Amino acid sequence: MIIYYWFLILIGIEIHFIFRGYIEHRETAVSALIRELSEEVGYEFGVGRFLGCLEYIFNPTINITVCHSHEFNFLFLAPSISIQDISPIAQQEAKVKLTWVNMDNLNKVNLLPSPLNKLIPK
Repeated sequence: MIIYYWFLILIGIEIHFIFRGYIEHRETAVSALIRELSEEVGYEFGVGRFLGCLEYIFNPTINITVCHSHEFNFLFLAPSISIQDISPIAQQEAKVKLTWVNMDNLNKVNLLPSPLNKLIPK
């Protein structure tokens, strides 16, 4: 989860996700976080406190292509001195659109996994 003051980076256009990535074979969650942040955001990040794990099981009935319907989201604080403001972030990958969203407006976007709408502001 990338937060700058009260703004959060979300991925997506119609359906939004917190920043996410996948753990590769023989990779730790922390190593995956550092790699994915570098690949998709283009900034260097540290890895801070582990915030918890959100298990999310969903029914893929919405109009998206999914390869699974059960996921575990490991949430960490990830500080970066590279982020100085909420200027648009250049896309590092064509399939990844990054958007700053004011956390007061989380209820106005389709954020998945849906439990994050209530958990993030805490």
